[in-house]
Amino acid sequence: MDETEITTGNLAKLFDVTSKTIADLGNRGVIVRAGRGRWQMQASVAGGVVTLSEIGPIWTINQQAKSLKFLASTSAIVGKFRSV
Repeated sequence: MDETEITTGNLAKLFDVTSKTIADLGNRGVIVRAGRGRWQMQASVAGGVVTLSEIGPIWTINQQAKSLKFLASTSAIVGKFRSV
């Protein structure tokens, strides 16, 4: 797995959903599979944010902070956020 991919478990943590929900989003084409248990990070995060905000309440500030903290702790993408 390279730094442009994210695992099912990490994507589920990011969106605060179950792995089953991630599989469902993948089956619906909302997020983009990179391989077994792996997803293309940029396309999947973008698709998931739009879809989850449409089908559920907008994330609270606490949920947003929790997700950003998780992203910052994920070694594969820390460099991307430092360069922004």
